[in-house]
Amino acid sequence: MAVFKNPVSSFKNIVTTKMGNITESRPNETKGTLYGLGYGAFTGYLFGGAVTFGSGAIVLPLIAVAAVTGGLIGNRAGIGKDRQSLLSEIDHEIAADLETSDEE
Repeated sequence: MAVFKNPVSSFKNIVTTKMGNITESRPNETKGTLYGLGYGAFTGYLFGGAVTFGSGAIVLPLIAVAAVTGGLIGNRAGIGKDRQSLLSEIDHEIAADLETSDEE
């Protein structure tokens, strides 16, 4: 008798493992994206309405457009913060290496 893995639990393990690695390595990017999504959705909810493209053939609710836009802005802001912290860590490592090489 063949033993089959539960595809849902396998997928859940893969997603949580991958997402855990992403959120640990880039915490500000994750926070910025989630905050941007939340603030964008809230703003879209406050103003309401819809956004039309073309001659009205494509209509999107403002809440969805604002959420995606806010998420993108938050993501870019978070990436900038993560990049700054990464560069400062690299600078400290280089300075420590230079100090140890000067002592030798």
